[in-house]
Amino acid sequence: MLGFRAFYHYIIVRRRNIRKLYCRLMDSFEDYELGLTDAQTVLNRLHGWNGYATQGDTYGLRKKIRQYIEHQLQKKNE
Repeated sequence: MLGFRAFYHYIIVRRRNIRKLYCRLMDSFEDYELGLTDAQTVLNRLHGWNGYATQGDTYGLRKKIRQYIEHQLQKKNE
């Protein structure tokens, strides 16, 4: 599978793909803080990546990223 590391009992996302996601999310958060984009755009980016990541055994990773994004968006709204 492209972008994943396959082992005998499980499949995980490659680290460089996770780093790319974090860089893209940071860019989205900067745009969100500057008012260039809205929260829905940030969430759409996350949903797209979740669709990709569900092909592997990534429940914990997806949960961690979702919690991080929710925290960042709530922090901005306070």
